[in-house]
Amino acid sequence: MNRLITILGLVCGCVAALAALLFNPLGSVVINAGMGADIYDWSALEFHGVEFDEMTLLGLPLRASGQAFTAAGIESANASIIVLRGPDGEAAALATRLVALDETGNLLRGDLGVNTYTNIYWPNRGSLLLYGYENRWPVIRDNVMGALGQSSESSWLVSALRRDGELSGAVGGSGVLEGIGGRYSETLHPNPAGDGTFAGRISLELSFR
Repeated sequence: MNRLITILGLVCGCVAALAALLFNPLGSVVINAGMGADIYDWSALEFHGVEFDEMTLLGLPLRASGQAFTAAGIESANASIIVLRGPDGEAAALATRLVALDETGNLLRGDLGVNTYTNIYWPNRGSLLLYGYENRWPVIRDNVMGALGQSSESSWLVSALRRDGELSGAVGGSGVLEGIGGRYSETLHPNPAGDGTFAGRISLELSFR
């Protein structure tokens, strides 16, 4: 009997802690959007690797989305080729995108995310390498709330802050973009194809150093 009471107490405690996080996550990240005038919508042409849904981010072995890479060290990563479209809807650039699970996240602070490395290529102009940390907690929270029948957001602002408080940004460039620096923000939303992946909008604010 005592063992049953102990188990029920643990279960109730876990449920209460999860509810507290969902409705009032600690350490919420404040992000300023709309930083740049260069705005592109992107979607994936090719996608391989694990999809970072709430189960993957929480480290729960209940469901594995996507087809994870089998090589050691990249099981919790994905790679894609994306196309960036300008305001006119026409393709403006191609990019390769690598995303890896950040294993130092803290659920109690509402901080679970991934590191992204995006290399954008503008034909006959040059390329730009971006690094960003995406806190995916808003995605987790809204997906769980949606499953509970509550209203949820249709897009999430990510990739604007690193853990040291600095804005994510341009690591470097080539061609006419050699010597450029700056920052960016990104908004994710579910891929209209309904395949569990994301599409997004990236806003760049760049200047030469």
